[in-house]
Amino acid sequence: MLVLAPDEQRHARRAVITAPGEAKATRRPRALDDLARRGHIRSLLVDRGHDAGAARLLLFSRSGFGSELVTAARDRRDVELIDLPRLDHGD
Repeated sequence: MLVLAPDEQRHARRAVITAPGEAKATRRPRALDDLARRGHIRSLLVDRGHDAGAARLLLFSRSGFGSELVTAARDRRDVELIDLPRLDHGD
């Protein structure tokens, strides 16, 4: 999933992307490799000419997040971890 900037065209050649996200309904908690994959996708978007360098990395999970991922996300302003309680009740 990609979140585009307001008023951005869906198929723009050089879109402003505010967040590449990923939702998983797996039984295992999300881990650092999931975050690395999101970062890699952000890099690929930048390489293709999109304005995504400052995009936030969104990880959604029904099964929670591993402790290493939680620690890494806590130290980064560009990462959002969204679990089911947060979806239901907000921040």
